[in-house]
Amino acid sequence: MRRHYFLDQRDSGFAADASAAPAGNWDKPVVLTFLRGLLQREQYDAVLTLLPTTETHGHHRAATLLALEAAASLPEDHRPLLLAGEPCAAGDSSELFRGIPGQPIARPTDQRPVFVFNRDARFGYRDALNYQIVVNWFIAEHKSQGLFQTDAGKHQLEQFWLFEASGRDADSRVRQLAHQLVPPAYQVAAR
Repeated sequence: MRRHYFLDQRDSGFAADASAAPAGNWDKPVVLTFLRGLLQREQYDAVLTLLPTTETHGHHRAATLLALEAAASLPEDHRPLLLAGEPCAAGDSSELFRGIPGQPIARPTDQRPVFVFNRDARFGYRDALNYQIVVNWFIAEHKSQGLFQTDAGKHQLEQFWLFEASGRDADSRVRQLAHQLVPPAYQVAAR
C-alpha cells in the first residue's frame, strides 16, 4: 500500500478486555463508502486484515468486518482476495478458524489456513535479512499499543485464511498469490 488513510473515527474508550473495545460510535456508512471507493479506484489484488476472532481487539475486529463488507459489495469478478492473518509460534498446534457467530461475512473458505509464511525467510544482499526484521519495524510503529511491543520475535509463522466473500476463482488466485509471496524454499504446509 502506498498511502495510509485515517478516517477520524473516535476511539470511544479502553476496556480491560481488548475484545470488548466499543466501535459502535463509528460512522459505518462513511467508513463503508470510503472503503468501497478506495477498493474500486485502486483495484487491489488482495486485502489483508487481522483474523477477526472473538478475542481480537474490538476495534481491529470491527475494521476487518467493515473491510470485508465493503469488498463484498463489489461485483464478484472485481473483488480482491480477502485474507486474514494471525501469527503463531512454530511449535503451536494448528489453529482452526470457523468465522464469527452471527457474522456470515467472516466465514472462511476452510477452517485451516490457506497458506503459512515463515518469517525467518531470508532475503536481501547475501540473504543477510529476514522478515522478522520487517515485523519488528511494524511493531515499532505501534508505540501506543503497549504490550504489542513484547511480541517482537515471538512468532515464527504467519497463517492466512481466505474469506468466502473473495469472489470468483479465489482458490486459484490465492494459490498464485501464495506462490508469489512465499518462495518455494520457505513455504510451510498449511497445517
